[in-house]
Amino acid sequence: MKRPYAPFKRALLCIIMLTGLSACLVKVPSDIIQPEQMEELLYDYHLAQAMAYDLPSGERYKQKLYEKYVLEKHHITEEEFDMSLAWYMRHTNELAAIYKRIDGRLSKEKEALTARLTPEERGEMLSPEGDSVDIWTGNRLYRFTLSPMSNKMNFVIKADSNFHKGDAFIWKAQVLYLGKEKAKTVAAYTLRYENDSVCGTSQTIDSTGTFALTLPGDSAYALEEVAGYIYMMQANEPRSKEIPDSLKYKPSPLEGPTLLVNDIQLYRIHPVKKTTLKEKIMQ
Repeated sequence: MKRPYAPFKRALLCIIMLTGLSACLVKVPSDIIQPEQMEELLYDYHLAQAMAYDLPSGERYKQKLYEKYVLEKHHITEEEFDMSLAWYMRHTNELAAIYKRIDGRLSKEKEALTARLTPEERGEMLSPEGDSVDIWTGNRLYRFTLSPMSNKMNFVIKADSNFHKGDAFIWKAQVLYLGKEKAKTVAAYTLRYENDSVCGTSQTIDSTGTFALTLPGDSAYALEEVAGYIYMMQANEPRSKEIPDSLKYKPSPLEGPTLLVNDIQLYRIHPVKKTTLKEKIMQ
């Protein structure tokens, strides 16, 4: 026999569950750019940044003009953009969802563009014995702040039978600083070989654009692993004799710089086999 208060308990449980679900949903304020429009705005903003990065160094001043055009296209003022960006930076789930959709759009457009290029335009000039392949296994998008929870990422990729002696590597990604603040951010990676020898390279990410790190291969030894990191560090500020360190204002991670690293790729390029004169004669 059912207890008389069982329906009430089920109804109460439903209310509790619905309340918990609603708490997970963040309503975007009316004075903040809504997610759909923010996605379109940031998408165009990325394209404008990429166009500016490809300009000669003497014309980099046009970057501000490109950014201004994007805001005018979407009928958004710089103040509205900065205020909305600050809100999304405090609600990282919403920002991550937007960039996940942007990443998907950029990937599809990249695939469509690549399909229209000739092999020469794609740089596929390797011999039949060689090839290049993206071996990146981690996330394609990372968000970095000065918080210890989000200021560093590491990766390690173990070599397998598909790795060859002499393989070269190119690690690259698109980077975008949100807002006007920047921090010293370093990207670095190394190749470790079976004889424990190591070669590596690094680059400081101090502006929006693209980073690309290339390492040549060692044809004498087999590769053991590829390992690297991206690390955002607190800038060293000069000490002031008048103001003790304990009284100095230190911005919180939400107030500090935010860096998005997107479309991460790590290409392994097999060495091109050189055909000897004897092999040519025998062909």
